[in-house]
Order: sequence, then C-alpha cells, then structure tokens
Amino acid sequence: EAIGKDGFVIDQERNLKMLDGTPIWVSSAMQQIEYHGEQVWLSILQDITERKQMAQEISESRALLDAIINSTEDLICAIDTRSMKLLSFNRGLYEHFVQHRGIGIERGMDVERLFQSPDNFQRWCGYFERALQDGAFSTEYTVASGSRVLQFNFHALKGGNGDIRGVSAFGRDITERKRAEEALRESEERYRTIFENAPLGLFRSTLDGRFIEANLAMARMFGFASPETMSREVHDIGEQVYLCPEDRQAVISRLLSQPGDIM
Repeated sequence: EAIGKDGFVIDQERNLKMLDGTPIWVSSAMQQIEYHGEQVWLSILQDITERKQMAQEISESRALLDAIINSTEDLICAIDTRSMKLLSFNRGLYEHFVQHRGIGIERGMDVERLFQSPDNFQRWCGYFERALQDGAFSTEYTVASGSRVLQFNFHALKGGNGDIRGVSAFGRDITERKRAEEALRESEERYRTIFENAPLGLFRSTLDGRFIEANLAMARMFGFASPETMSREVHDIGEQVYLCPEDRQAVISRLLSQPGDIM
C-alpha cells in the first residue's frame, strides 16, 4: 500500500530467516524503477540483527533498572534545574506525596508545587545549587509538619554527552531511626545519672584488673577523691583493692563459667 502511494519505501524493518532457519532482522528500502522498458521494484536490504539485539538488551536493562528503582521505599527523583521541572521519579516518591500530602505528582510539573511553603522551596533550591557547584552531598531534612525526618543525597545529573541536566535526589525516611537514637541517648543519660549519683559503689573493669569507669561512691569507699584519680592510680584491682588477690580471680572464673550475677 505504501509502495503504491509513494513509489518507494525507506527503512521498513522486517523479521526474516536465513536458509538454515536462523531469524534475522533487516531494514529494507524499495523503489519502483523502469528496467528494460518494464516497471520493476529495486530492493536494498541491510542486516540490522545486531542493532536490534542491542536495542533489545538496552530495553531489558532499562526495564530491570526501573523495576529495581520502583521496588525500593526510598524517594528518588530527578530535577531539571533550568526549568525547575520534575524530570522523573520513582513509585516511592509518588506514594509518599499521595500518603502524606494527598497529591499526585507527574513528570513536567513545577517543582515549587512539591513544597508547602516558599521557604522550603528556597531551601531546596539551595540544595540544588550546592550539588551543581560542589558535587554530591548528604543532608537531613525535617518536613514542614515536623513529624518526619528524611535523609537526602544530592548529585549533579549528567546527560549522555557529559552536560549537566539538573540534580538527582535520593531520600530515605529516617524518622524511626532518629527516634531510636533519641531514646538511646535518653536511656544513656538516665543510666549515667543513676550510675554517678548512686550511694553504692559501682564500677566496670577489664579482666586484667583496670578500672574502665567507677562512680564517686566507689572512689570514696577506697579513699580516693574522685573516680578519675582511682582509675589513674589503680593498675591492678586484684593486688591493690582486694585483700586476697585470689578472691578476684575466683570471681572472674565463676563469671566466665556461669555468666550472670554473682552475689
């Protein structure tokens, strides 16, 4: 049909097979010409099997990469910093905005629409500028509501010929990790307060008889002005603290053979 209409066909791809049955891809160009007074068709075929296989491999590679990117809960996006448009994003980022902001995002939308306030938008513009000027960096970002903390890594986004196209951002919700770190810090502070102010002597030591730490009650119990002085001057607890050094070794042996408390 195309030949009859235009008199020629260029770059029509066909899947053919060789004499032995091996499939090949060819690109054909056909043109109607006059030959010895008759109208005939001139066909030129080019084997493009290798090109088609390469294109298939690239397509499969891109599909695999897309599957990997979209399988993570991390937030991934690419920004065109010249037009300030959203170039691309993964499913994690899309679902993040649907869940926490109630909005759907799409390619080509203005980046400013992603932020709830002009101040936040300007802050992110600063992140983009830093990535373009100084290279990759990481920062923590608290969302406007203050309910979640995100960690973002920013990179300059380069095209195939090396030119800068914008910035890519990789984010992860670290709210639970930050809460766990804060809980651990508070727990350590409570432990330290109890340890330092306890009326009983408390200490930790190495197996070879050196103090790791001790509280003030422990130091005063043995005639030292401070835990630091006791730790500095006592080099062998068994020899310098115990009346019978063998008693300490017996306690250690029992601890090693039967882990737990020994009264």
